[in-house]
Amino acid sequence: MAKERVLPSFLEVCRTAWDECSALWPLFLVMLSVLILQYATLFLCVLLLCLPFLHQLGRVFSEDPSAPADMGLLLEQIGREWVDPSRVLPLLGILLLYATWWSLLSAVADGGVFAAFWRRKRKGEGFSLSLFFKDGLRLFVPMVLLDLCLFLLGFGCCLPLVLGGALLVLGVTSASQTALLLTGLLVGLPLILLGILLLILFVGFNFTATACVARGSSAWVGLQEAWTASRADGWRSLKGNVLILLIYIILSGGVSLVLNGLSLLPFVGWIFTLVDYLTAAAFTAGYMVFAPALAVHYLAEAGRKS
Repeated sequence: MAKERVLPSFLEVCRTAWDECSALWPLFLVMLSVLILQYATLFLCVLLLCLPFLHQLGRVFSEDPSAPADMGLLLEQIGREWVDPSRVLPLLGILLLYATWWSLLSAVADGGVFAAFWRRKRKGEGFSLSLFFKDGLRLFVPMVLLDLCLFLLGFGCCLPLVLGGALLVLGVTSASQTALLLTGLLVGLPLILLGILLLILFVGFNFTATACVARGSSAWVGLQEAWTASRADGWRSLKGNVLILLIYIILSGGVSLVLNGLSLLPFVGWIFTLVDYLTAAAFTAGYMVFAPALAVHYLAEAGRKS
């Protein structure tokens, strides 16, 4: 009788993924640079959106020194102007441009990161910046198509959260009507919890699907392979991906909570605020490197088993 293969524990898998990340440590700097580019672009887009408002605000203050007394009326007037179609269309255009930039940059980065871990698994290769961009561009189209599919899937996962939130708000704001309040609490809260659970599972599935596409599959085939891989061995890979996500949320949230408390200290609070931003970026970049290593390891492990 054939001896059943014993799979490594979650800690052993994490140790292996950590070793892979250590061997490809420049990926951390690359993903940190990607984060900086994304947030810098976001800041630029927000600045472009606020320029007309700031210009109008400065003009009012320069023309009428007593303008601060009428700030409520001024803000109400500016708010009415912003709902004008001539203002809304540029807003939507800038949001669309930022979403496009974020998607294209993420597609190249994801392709480069996941392909680097596959190269490490198959050939033991180290990090190469030229290979990173070469793989990112080679996988650009499949990654963009995968992102579109995952966007639709993620939108479906958000529906219970949005519906539950709407029911909860409706119930709380109509507390005088018992039926609406009970509906908001008994239906809205479970839907919110269901939406949060689906989003957490979606993030774990997302990394498995991306690893499948980086291995060479098309977007649609990659989704099918990811579903099969996620279900294998009692949902082993999905549970591992979700667990590392929860660890990341708890660690980064806990550190941020402590640093936010220390930022209230007089004189030195700004230092802890700066440290908070830096650690948040470091945690995010680290997760964006470690989670792909984990997903690739699970898929490679399933390939060896088969």
